[in-house]
Amino acid sequence: MANEASLFIIKNKDASKVGPNDEFRIGVLAGHPLFVDTNNILEKRKLKVGSSTANSVRGIKGLLSIVMEQGPEILDLSLTIAENAWGRTPDT
Repeated sequence: MANEASLFIIKNKDASKVGPNDEFRIGVLAGHPLFVDTNNILEKRKLKVGSSTANSVRGIKGLLSIVMEQGPEILDLSLTIAENAWGRTPDT
């Protein structure tokens, strides 16, 4: 299944049909380190990628950029700072 998920990402990377949230979920399923590391931080904090609820995050491309450029520890620290400053609300 991971191999098929990897092929799906490669084939649909530039297609407008696949949104960033779907690409993220497929990347996790495929076992790609960037997606898995990001997902591990989100799961640790009991967050998920999705709509605007208190326990979900939007802007997955930004989160992936943080992990890619700075590492998963910085994403975790950033989420900690945001939650401490503004609480856990859909707007945070």
